[in-house]
Amino acid sequence: LFCMGSKLHRGVLFNNDCEAADGLMGMYSTFSMIAMMCYYVLVADICIISTKVCAFALLISRTCADLALNLLMLIVAIIAFAAGVCTLDQEATGFDNLPDSILMLLKMTLGMVHSETYSKFGDHPMLMVTLVVYIIVAMVFISNLLVAQLTSSYESSFQDALGLARLQRAQTVVQHMASVREAQWRKFFDALELDRPCEFGEGDLGFAGGYVTFEGAQENPTVADSIKRYGGTTSSEATWPVDADARSAKRSAAERCEGLEKLLKKGLKKIETAKKKASGGGGSSVGSRSDDGSISSSG
Repeated sequence: LFCMGSKLHRGVLFNNDCEAADGLMGMYSTFSMIAMMCYYVLVADICIISTKVCAFALLISRTCADLALNLLMLIVAIIAFAAGVCTLDQEATGFDNLPDSILMLLKMTLGMVHSETYSKFGDHPMLMVTLVVYIIVAMVFISNLLVAQLTSSYESSFQDALGLARLQRAQTVVQHMASVREAQWRKFFDALELDRPCEFGEGDLGFAGGYVTFEGAQENPTVADSIKRYGGTTSSEATWPVDADARSAKRSAAERCEGLEKLLKKGLKKIETAKKKASGGGGSSVGSRSDDGSISSSG
């Protein structure tokens, strides 16, 4: 906009290379970068075309919170150790002030410091000990904690990832439905032919309101057919036929209950018989032998 009134630069009408825009190029380029990044974030809604890609994007969004917490912990550790190093009595290069110390510790975390640089810190034992402690905290503890948190968050979200992806997909479709013209939507709806009965097989017509897709027979093998077929009229006013499988299941359940009742009755009879025998034969008997060899008993 500032270059609209200036002369054409190399025959280009819209350009940003003019004297009036010299002091604004830095801010303009920064906002341009932010606008382009926001644009591609909005384009990320295209991932709903594939359920797997949408589930992966959803998993990324779920793990971003753990990543932000670990980055916050790392920033706090860098600032704390940088402030501590600045208070030491040392003259090492890179730790002259707080900003330089923060930058040096960040380079160490990212592995951007050469090994020869660490040898220069040998003249300052306390500085070397502090840096070793920082490396253990930042590169061993925090980094491994990040891996553990991301693994745990991924495992907990992976179980419901596909279901949540389908919900996200439906939500995105509903949000963009307002921008679709009615004539275009009606044309798309009529092309689906939802009022046409679905064909389960060759000559096997089903109900309407669905969309037929094909898949390989080996992808989802089924032992029992989930479609229940009944003979007779197809009138909606007719009584719904009784399922033979459900009737046999009820009959078998009744037979099992009757058999259990018979077993209980037999068990009770045996218990009563055993009690009667125990009460009737409980008296004591004493036997004596006479001279002629006969035995007499008295109860």
